[in-house]
Amino acid sequence: MVTSLPPVHIALMGIERIVPDMDALSLALSVLPRSATGQKITVYTQLINAPDPDNNPRERHLILVDNGRSNLRGSPLNDALLCIRCGACLNTCPIFREIGGHAYVGQHGQATTYPGPIGSVISPGLFGQSDFGHLAQACTVCGACKEACPANIDLPSMLLRVRANQRSGEQISMPIRGGLHIFRWFATNPWRFRLAQKLAALFSRIMSPKNNWMRLPSFTGWGYAKDFPRPAAKPFRVRFHSHQHTKQQSGEIQEPYHPQPQTVENLAPISKPELPADQRTLTEQFKDELFALDGTLIHCTAENLTTNILEFLGSQNITTITACEDSALPSGLANGLRQAGINIKHGLQPDVQVGLTGALAGVAETGTLAIPVSPGCPQETSLLPQIHLAVLYANKIYKNLAQILALREVQLASSTALISGPSRTADIEMTLTLGMHGPGQLIVFCID
Repeated sequence: MVTSLPPVHIALMGIERIVPDMDALSLALSVLPRSATGQKITVYTQLINAPDPDNNPRERHLILVDNGRSNLRGSPLNDALLCIRCGACLNTCPIFREIGGHAYVGQHGQATTYPGPIGSVISPGLFGQSDFGHLAQACTVCGACKEACPANIDLPSMLLRVRANQRSGEQISMPIRGGLHIFRWFATNPWRFRLAQKLAALFSRIMSPKNNWMRLPSFTGWGYAKDFPRPAAKPFRVRFHSHQHTKQQSGEIQEPYHPQPQTVENLAPISKPELPADQRTLTEQFKDELFALDGTLIHCTAENLTTNILEFLGSQNITTITACEDSALPSGLANGLRQAGINIKHGLQPDVQVGLTGALAGVAETGTLAIPVSPGCPQETSLLPQIHLAVLYANKIYKNLAQILALREVQLASSTALISGPSRTADIEMTLTLGMHGPGQLIVFCID
């Protein structure tokens, strides 16, 4: 691995990060999509290196938008800056799953682009405690967001810091503050807590003797649309012990068996089961992963590559394509297509339906293509057309992503696209849509 390269700039799922080395990059590429959508890798990932000094442009400018993030550094909410915006906390939060993102608004109705647990922390830090500090009040402090966070951000603790609002006590009213003190007094003592359970069950039946739900007063704000369930007459602890006592009297529960402790010398050796070996080749594994991503792989040889591509274009009634320069494609492919009547264009062609490129390598574990940008093969050839045709040699399929990132061609390229199937999104009503932000079809011609 080349260690003298500058840090890599990565644009991933709308997030921009400066990644210090390739090991961190490989980790980010795997952790974020697995935590966000359960995918092995994001469909389109663009790796941006230093510009190629032999080609224009010879400079690359990165604009980093602070947007108030510097104010969080060194503050009690500093760890919120570790967020990689995967959305794992949103997916696991019981509150966010029920009320959605549209309920996360400021005091004056202004929307925030950061909902859920992380939004309830970062919105007050970026845009003001007075406008968004109330969002933390919806949290139940169950800790699910911390367990799901791949960056191990202690969101429950920071939500409590937002609630405390040490700079001003304006967000927590005196009645709520008094109620929390009373609840703490009961909850910190087992005897008092059991007494509170009995009193709650008694008064709930006085308030609502014939209904299992209690109507809340309208002045609470909740009474307009929410009812409260009556507490159980007997708490679970009481019912559990009563049930266990009944089973013991009936003889259903026997005395627990306590085996004699064994020494290390007496333990029998544990035989490790043999796992079945994966008999699939890298090409077969790549094909299966690509198929799972709605991509297609067509096996061919160097001799019939042109024929296979012509058959596909003929089935789509396509006579004009945009492609990389002839030198960036397998030898003789471009001339063979021209002789068959295919009009090949180069560069930016927004009206052309099909783009034809080569591929430097493939990743068997994720069905990913690595396509470095070069003077003869610009990015738009693989990103703009509705159908992307890629030519890949079978001996260029590697096992994992780390092997691809270690290739010198990837490290020295000014930019490399990692493509895993056709473009997809589920942002609109969680309905999977192909081709929304790029090609809707990906056809890989694999030269065996």
